[in-house]
Amino acid sequence: MNRRRCVDLLLRRIAGLHVKTELKILINEIIDNGEYYEGFDLAVTSSDLTDDQEAIAANALASFASIDLQDLLQSADYIKANLICSVDWDVLVITDDNDIAFADGLRLHRVVNGSRRWRTPRISYDGMWDLELKGNRICGLAYSAIGDDDPIASFEVDAATGKVLIGSVIEP
Repeated sequence: MNRRRCVDLLLRRIAGLHVKTELKILINEIIDNGEYYEGFDLAVTSSDLTDDQEAIAANALASFASIDLQDLLQSADYIKANLICSVDWDVLVITDDNDIAFADGLRLHRVVNGSRRWRTPRISYDGMWDLELKGNRICGLAYSAIGDDDPIASFEVDAATGKVLIGSVIEP
């Protein structure tokens, strides 16, 4: 079972995105791998999940994956409060410690239980995407516009410390 995938799905649900189909698919994959948790039976029906069934299945998934929904809610609240752009849940990554790292368009943040662990200096002029965890590094693309004909630049940040390892730091 991929715990990061569970956290990502539950965060997107908290953000108000529709995840009913993805929730059914994930739970069915878990069952196909020989694991089961009470509440999963709702997701194996052929019909679409109702809102109440989605809530029960999501809570079952959180319990199955040992995810504290209160901690996740606090982290989601932090993310929403600190984004300077619209919420784009594709610009986050779950670290190996199951913390959340996300891009606010200009910087990366790492959040645990609703509290910021670190925030990078500004590393983009306007947007970051394709975040991915590679070992102990968070990699992605940022809008640079410094010196090159191509305004897109890659970056790497140490996942433990938030130190920018590759890429430009934009001074105020």
